[in-house]
Amino acid sequence: MKGLRIVSILLLVFGLLLGSVGSIFAQDPTPSGHPSPSPPVTGKRQGFFGNVTSVSSGNITLVTQEGWTVVLKLQDTTRYNLPGETQGWVNLSDFTTALGGSLNALVGSRVIALASDVTGSPPGPFAGNAVRVMAVPSRQQPLFAHRTGIVVQFEVGPSGNGTITIVDIAKVNHQFTIVGNETQYFPNGTKPSDIQVNNSFVTVVTTTNPRLQPVAKAVVLHGRIPPGWVSSSSAPTVTITAPKAGATLGVGSATVTVKVSNFNLVNKLGQANVAGEGHIHYFMDVDPPTAPGQPAFTAAGTYAATTSTSYTWLNVPAGTHKFSVELVNNDHTPLTPPVVASVTVTVSAAGY
Repeated sequence: MKGLRIVSILLLVFGLLLGSVGSIFAQDPTPSGHPSPSPPVTGKRQGFFGNVTSVSSGNITLVTQEGWTVVLKLQDTTRYNLPGETQGWVNLSDFTTALGGSLNALVGSRVIALASDVTGSPPGPFAGNAVRVMAVPSRQQPLFAHRTGIVVQFEVGPSGNGTITIVDIAKVNHQFTIVGNETQYFPNGTKPSDIQVNNSFVTVVTTTNPRLQPVAKAVVLHGRIPPGWVSSSSAPTVTITAPKAGATLGVGSATVTVKVSNFNLVNKLGQANVAGEGHIHYFMDVDPPTAPGQPAFTAAGTYAATTSTSYTWLNVPAGTHKFSVELVNNDHTPLTPPVVASVTVTVSAAGY
């Protein structure tokens, strides 16, 4: 009876996770009128759902859709299920056999896990003892990635295309592309005009790594800003206004144009730092350095330091290129937290 109850709980959790975009978000970013999920409670049994990233030393590591890292310790009492391959809940040996002889086959799979003695807090890492582990079929279906925060920039043209930038609880910027025929707004009936800069709290949903500035598949507008989140109206932001992510440019020069808010651009490169002022570093085909206290320099020819809100890269060859910008202090070190934006474009000999 107890086992049946656990199975029912797991299946219910699985249904909720797959059936509702709003049910898997971070703490209290649910649409108005829906129950608000809580982060795991230490010392209690908790359910997790995510992608397995590694299996080693008797532990399974997975990353949930909220971006939480969870390390589950396998025990002698842990029971496993691989729908279609095992007859209900089995021991580790039978489960390993069903996977083809190695637990490493779990890497990349989705799993539902029930854990006991959970420790940790968002964004993790969490740790716990595995009680039940169920591998979910259909590995090809990607998990959605989410970023939740306060909107600090939102520009949408008549076609519905544009960009949105949010600041999360750690005051880190995340910029996404809005595509009119792909981006949906929730709850039902929400319109782009309902999104208000510095007043709207949203979750942006994508199908790829949100650090790559992908297309926003959904923008979920929440009813209020939860406790613990503060207004980001004074947080520095930088937004790439041109070129747009995914654009196709002609071979030759490529001009990157940005919009900067809540930050004074001053020509004091290399001088002592003053809070709230500095300049911009432009990067091409490299990741912007963000190590605290270390100058954000990369190899010669891959970055430029300037106070200008635009920079032109010359002799850009055909291919895929990533352009990034970063706000930095007078001494070229990153802000705390770092303020970065990136776009990926295609340069073609055929032009636009």
